[in-house]
Parts: sequence; structure tokens; C-alpha cells
Amino acid sequence: MRPLHLLLFLVTAIALRIATFGDPNLHVDESFYQTVGIAMHEGAIPMSMYGIASPGACSSSIT
Repeated sequence: MRPLHLLLFLVTAIALRIATFGDPNLHVDESFYQTVGIAMHEGAIPMSMYGIASPGACSSSIT
């Protein structure tokens, strides 16, 4: 039953994101928040990002 769930998940994910494939402007914020989130996880204090986003915006990107 697990391979069926995986296949269903992948088909759903592709169907939801297919309209955004190839859009170069879409992933700019995602990569920025991931980079800052990783830096915060390693102990950095990104003071310059507060002008762009609220102080807690990147804490959701910590993995």
C-alpha cells in the first residue's frame, strides 16, 4: 500500500506545481528563506533581513 501512497503523493505534488515549472521568479523567496533559516540554525543573527521580512519569517525554514 505504501508505493501507492507515494505515487499518489508525487502525482498530486506535480499537478499542483506544474503551472509554476520554469518560472524563474517563483523560487527566489524560497531559496532566500531557506538560506537564512539554515544560517539561523547554525547560530547566525541575520540583522539585514529585517528590512525585507518580519523577524520570525525565516524560522519556519529551519530544517
